[in-house]
Amino acid sequence: MKSENLEQQTLTNQELISLLGVYLEDFKHRNNILWGNTFKLFYAALLIILLPTVYVAKVEFIFLPMPTELYRAVCFVMLLAILYVVAGYAKRLECCTETYKKMNEKLPKEYQRKDILELKFGKYFLPRTSYLLAFLMFFMLIVINALFMFYGI
Repeated sequence: MKSENLEQQTLTNQELISLLGVYLEDFKHRNNILWGNTFKLFYAALLIILLPTVYVAKVEFIFLPMPTELYRAVCFVMLLAILYVVAGYAKRLECCTETYKKMNEKLPKEYQRKDILELKFGKYFLPRTSYLLAFLMFFMLIVINALFMFYGI
């Protein structure tokens, strides 16, 4: 009985607009978390990768007595773990975006937000762009780490 009532329940335009405002705030929050953490993790990983090559006062800085190859292998595993975490943030942002789109479609056409696909080059700026940019950032770090391993730096 209750499920039938919920299925027949409709929201007014004002209620939908208010709900869209809540989802927009959630989107902003998740977007800030995604990019804030992505850049923090990127710079932290870059620092960790470059750490064995740092010289402080012409004295080599060694924080762990381990072979360089092992250190680079550990960095590689760390980068894969970070990439997994960032992909999770991106997936949450995508879910939030999809919910916002579904709610937007329930509004009358004159109140709906314009879709990015309606723009000339809009298909290149879909939410998956966040995956691509984050992947490229960490792929670059993986390549740097692999080059250091290959050349023994």
